[in-house]
Amino acid sequence: MARVSRWSTRTRLATDSSLLHAVETIIIDWAHQVGDVLSKDSAQPLLEGLHPLPRAEFDFWQRRLDNLQCINEQLLSPRVSAIADILRDAQSCYWPALQSVFSDVAAGLEEARDICLHLRPLQLLLEDMEQTEYSQVGPAAPPQPPPPRGHRGADRSAPQLQPCIDRVLFTLGLVWARSRHYNSPARVIVILREICNLLIEMTRNFLSPEEVLKGLQGEIEETLGSVRLSVATVQRLLRSYDEGQEPQCWDFPPALAFRRMDSFLRRLRTIEELYETAIEFLKLEKVELGGVRGNIFGSQVFQMYEEVAELVRGFADCKYDPLDPAEEQLNKDFAEFQTKIQDLDRRLTTIFCQGFDDCNSMASAVKLVHMFSSLLERPLIKAQVSPYYSALLEMFNTELDNAKLMYDAQVAAATATGGIPPINKNMPPVAGQLKWALELQERLEGPRKDLWAIDHP
Repeated sequence: MARVSRWSTRTRLATDSSLLHAVETIIIDWAHQVGDVLSKDSAQPLLEGLHPLPRAEFDFWQRRLDNLQCINEQLLSPRVSAIADILRDAQSCYWPALQSVFSDVAAGLEEARDICLHLRPLQLLLEDMEQTEYSQVGPAAPPQPPPPRGHRGADRSAPQLQPCIDRVLFTLGLVWARSRHYNSPARVIVILREICNLLIEMTRNFLSPEEVLKGLQGEIEETLGSVRLSVATVQRLLRSYDEGQEPQCWDFPPALAFRRMDSFLRRLRTIEELYETAIEFLKLEKVELGGVRGNIFGSQVFQMYEEVAELVRGFADCKYDPLDPAEEQLNKDFAEFQTKIQDLDRRLTTIFCQGFDDCNSMASAVKLVHMFSSLLERPLIKAQVSPYYSALLEMFNTELDNAKLMYDAQVAAATATGGIPPINKNMPPVAGQLKWALELQERLEGPRKDLWAIDHP
């Protein structure tokens, strides 16, 4: 009797146009609601110019899974089954629409389950990476099969964050290779960009936008070390992606995923170059030049030091965010800085050349070279002072010739005196000869060591 009652109710509803219209209206609402859920894209924040972190991707797919599970449970309820029978019996034009809702929800639920399942290991790794101290030093990471091509192993002194990066990209490669629904460029590019955003955020927190340029007037060497560590860490991410691993075969241009990271790396290198230039020129404070025009040259060098110190002070007092790759003011300031540094390079080259010409011995010339040390390796200066290294070799050759003349004279004197060469006064014959030979050796050893200490091809 109950089965007959349900059949009669469906028949009545199917023939009642008002009730059928109400059911069809519900189907339209359902289709719109399910369409809204399925049309949402995890890439939307990126398209809006935001910089979401990986947790946004994980939260998106978990919410979608929860929503679709709830919708699927409702669609499988007896009431919805009765509505489906009514539309089918009435041969309503909205019956295919309801079937499409069922199939879309089922497909979306399968996709969300697959993606959440495969993203879970990556989520755990990224949570660990986010909690890792940027500069923490620890033991080498354990080997992972299969190892990346070209992988040399983690150095025991390497920061733990860098091995984390390798593990993250290896796991993402597994997701790309094994997931049926996350192995498309559109999906992987989103998570790669968010991983880049995470590393950028961690680097910003490590360097501190408010303090990174203030180190120019404080712990300059320490800050430069931190900047270099940041550059190495970002390069580790890009290198780990380029080296590739067996499970994956990326088939999209890297620029789609790493555009912001590349800009951030260029900004870090700009700051690194700024620090290196500042360190080189701030050493001029302690330069003391001798010779006839030593005082004049010394005052000119100190004036250059003060000019660089003033330029550096301007960067240290900047009001913008130097770690924001979209901030163009630093690029403009650095371009002006480079222009002024090039002028200083030319002035310093002139002083060095004139000072070298005033040197009356090899010792003073070598001392001048060591005094300017790394500044002589700057491209503009190096091109002008390279010939002076040849002049140093000529001076050393002259020293060798002089030593040879002294040795020949000593041998000739020994022959003329019956085999006993002249020796220092009050010295025994053998000890005196050894002493004389040692002094001649020391006369050549000093300049030779000075030449070897100069880093020049």
